[in-house]
Amino acid sequence: MWHSRYVLGSAPREMERLITQSQILQPITKRLLTEAGLTHGMRVLDLGCGAGDVSFLAAKIVGSQGKVIGIDQASEAIALSKDRANQGSYENAEFYATSLEEFSIDTLEERLKTEVIAANAQIEVATQVCVWARI
Repeated sequence: MWHSRYVLGSAPREMERLITQSQILQPITKRLLTEAGLTHGMRVLDLGCGAGDVSFLAAKIVGSQGKVIGIDQASEAIALSKDRANQGSYENAEFYATSLEEFSIDTLEERLKTEVIAANAQIEVATQVCVWARI
């Protein structure tokens, strides 16, 4: 059983920490995404998107013909992600506040025709999970 609250919270200081961490790890994350097969035109779902950094990187990779949907339970994180998307002109990235318990793959697949799922959600397991699956 995992907890529905991110342990480190979603205060501005934590969002800044996540952004800094993402900047440091960006080369590794980009390599992971491209080696996993993410390419131009794909549609991506980022579960537990936080401040949106992995979503933005994926949006660059999939380009204008692709789409990225970021989902996080913290409305503060989603508000920040939306602001950053607007400032960065990420027209192919959208962000929604919802919990994993309320999230429905069937609804998302039907409404957004999502082809690829990138899950980097902070689920209480021994290691962080990064799952790619075709639906």
